[in-house]
Amino acid sequence: MIPQSSTTRWADGVVLPRRDFLRAAGLLGVLTLGAGTAACGSSDSANGRAGGRQVSGGTFTAALANPFPDLEPSVIPYVGAIVSSWFWGERLYRVDQFAPRDELIPELAVAMPEQVSPTTYRVAVRKGVTFHDGSPLTAEDVKFTFDWIRDPDTGSLWPQFLGFLGDVRVTADDEVEFDLQTPTTLLARRLVLVPIRPRSATTPFELQPIGSGPFRVVSAVSDQEIIMERFEAYNGNHGPGYDRLEFVRVADANARVAGLRSGGYAVIEDVPAAALAELDAAPGANADAVDSYVWTVLYFHCGKPPFDDVRVRQAVMYGVDREAIAQAAFFGQAVPAWAGFISPDHPEFTEPRTVHRYDPGHARRLLNDAGHGGEAIPIDVVYHSDYEFVPAQVPIIEQNLRDIGFAPAMIPMEFSAADARMVEGDYHLTINGPADWSLFAPDLEFLLRGSFTGFVTQRMVHWNGDAASKVEALLAQAIEAPNEDDRRVLLAMAQDLVQEQVPIGALFHKKQPTGWSDTTTDFRPLPTAGVAIDSVVGSG
Repeated sequence: MIPQSSTTRWADGVVLPRRDFLRAAGLLGVLTLGAGTAACGSSDSANGRAGGRQVSGGTFTAALANPFPDLEPSVIPYVGAIVSSWFWGERLYRVDQFAPRDELIPELAVAMPEQVSPTTYRVAVRKGVTFHDGSPLTAEDVKFTFDWIRDPDTGSLWPQFLGFLGDVRVTADDEVEFDLQTPTTLLARRLVLVPIRPRSATTPFELQPIGSGPFRVVSAVSDQEIIMERFEAYNGNHGPGYDRLEFVRVADANARVAGLRSGGYAVIEDVPAAALAELDAAPGANADAVDSYVWTVLYFHCGKPPFDDVRVRQAVMYGVDREAIAQAAFFGQAVPAWAGFISPDHPEFTEPRTVHRYDPGHARRLLNDAGHGGEAIPIDVVYHSDYEFVPAQVPIIEQNLRDIGFAPAMIPMEFSAADARMVEGDYHLTINGPADWSLFAPDLEFLLRGSFTGFVTQRMVHWNGDAASKVEALLAQAIEAPNEDDRRVLLAMAQDLVQEQVPIGALFHKKQPTGWSDTTTDFRPLPTAGVAIDSVVGSG
């Protein structure tokens, strides 16, 4: 059962109220993604143009696949909440959301951080910024935001990624200095995580967020819809091309497709792989699946037999026929992740020493070496039933497991129930839907830290001990690395270790499928969750 105490510890000693822990139990589901909504394109709001095109006005409607129980992106960051925050919020910096996603763009900041000393950086913020509640943004709001995020009572996910951050100091009305506890070249890449909030917002945003972005939220219903309207006082470089945005949560993939074909939606997330080609050929509709950093995974319970033995975990990875699954479940819209969780086209990818290619004979030898050469090993295999391609994998994975020496009991569950069961420890193996930490920041240190430290490893896959500590130590050294080359070496070592130990086993690198109407001129699908309307002009 989920612990009944009133508070529970999050990563790195942060204490969560029990209500928030129950939400955190769904963390892996929080990071389970649909397809491609980012922010608006650049514009000149004075002359009414967006991205060099005439503003079309009207309403842009998107059908989201991902949940948003609330719109708070800084505590337990539900994917739908993050997607909407690109429109109503502004960060000091943002990451370019189109491939290769290696460019940092000042947003509220006017330039990249100025290094004052090895452990002090100065950031000037844009003048004339107004929050949606009418209050002017100052450097005090920036300081307040980061102090609030790091307050243990807030229960935010982000402090585990900001451990190097010391004092945040206001040095002028439009200038802050960040003191670091240790030198790092990753400061700007971590400042992308947090939308700046006004000092008056001392509690989570729930369904009424206040930001300084080009749209303001006028109404929202949990897991149903978000309505935003153009914010006339916005003075940034991402001005809106529409007067109104409507994001509607449509959990059923077939209903999203039908809504696009009937003209109800301009864009839909997460087109089923089986329907992608047909939708792209349909009159008035387009669809595409683009390369992404999304991965689908197996989660092992590393704290109890049989998967407390690394050889048994490795046996599963060698025993799953991923080429067969790619065709049966993904219709070619995914490729086997033989070399681990990081996609080979990632700028920081390094080929690991261990590559888990399909080899059932080697899998059986590993089980024999681990002392399981007799009767089949009984295991409970929980799988997410919410995503059509996960159940489609189950018959092949079940037979693969039987062939190498397991006796699996396959248990379908919705992701929230499955993740809560993982926290309880009542499972052996979980087949998970797609996950993508790169939604927040795509650099390798962040991706490794998000997937292989903190709550995920300690409470979800129960991976503790020397190897887990070594990964954390390598990531700590990578934060302090004085240059990219040194950091790459340390991250390659961490990647090697998690690929060898496989507390979480990468199955596939999944493409991101998005559908859109012909009425949205110049639309481009994203490689991660959400929909970008940069330079998009619609018929209204």
